[in-house]
Amino acid sequence: MIKGIVAYDITNNRYRNRLSKILENYAQRVQYSVFEFELPQDIHSKMVKDIEKLYKSYITSAYNSGNVDELTKSIRIYYTCENCIKKTLIYEYGKGDKRDKFII
Repeated sequence: MIKGIVAYDITNNRYRNRLSKILENYAQRVQYSVFEFELPQDIHSKMVKDIEKLYKSYITSAYNSGNVDELTKSIRIYYTCENCIKKTLIYEYGKGDKRDKFII
């Protein structure tokens, strides 16, 4: 299994919504533009291909429209090993176990 996080900074509503729909098929949303995944190799490869296809279309559209600001946006995939996951700290309020931490 391959584990990781996908985070994105896409301001174009059309492409941001399309990316979100792609990621919802493969991963769990943990924040508005952050998803976590745990996938077998073949499904992971399909997710990456879907993301690459969308990103190429997004960049082409931004370039053709002359929207230079859009060209600086990104999609990032961070991979996590089993030891890294064990070291993960999660601070959230109102979800999961009552022992969750709350920070202001």
